[in-house]
Amino acid sequence: RSEVIDRPMVDTVERDPNPLLNANVYPKGAWVLHMLRGVVGDSAFYRGVRDYYRGYRDSSVVSGQFQRVMERASRQDLGWFFQQWLYQPGHPRLDVAWSVEPTAPSVTLRVRQAQPEAWGRWEIPAVPVEFVRNGEVVARRTFRLQARYAEIVATFVGIGPVDEVRVDPEGTLLITAAVGR
Repeated sequence: RSEVIDRPMVDTVERDPNPLLNANVYPKGAWVLHMLRGVVGDSAFYRGVRDYYRGYRDSSVVSGQFQRVMERASRQDLGWFFQQWLYQPGHPRLDVAWSVEPTAPSVTLRVRQAQPEAWGRWEIPAVPVEFVRNGEVVARRTFRLQARYAEIVATFVGIGPVDEVRVDPEGTLLITAAVGR
């Protein structure tokens, strides 16, 4: 709900630091850390935070130093993650249309990245989705949001008829999703 989501968290154009201390940076920063933990796992995340604190306590730092520590702790290349979440404005806005295959027990999702073009596209390795029938969750799966595609199609086989699809039902990702049939 920030009024400044059209700016990236790391804004290399702005020279005055005061406008950078805003409702975009603090809440989005918390979301980014939460999502990073989901990408690298609890052990690597907390190991990285401890190493970062130990190495840079009482120092001035830049985001790249934190990225390198987290890459070492997780043994992963996290350039894609930091690039999109720190240097792109906004967040993914997804239009999700779903359909049930009448001849086989499957549900197909058509997921379009609908955020403004200036925000770029996003990569999220595992977007959680729940399938609901008669008010009960009958299955939980994930799909991969891919930055190279404006739209993806994901088919989930073995899921019978459903009457509702919930994308990111627990609100673990910084996304907005409009879901319909």
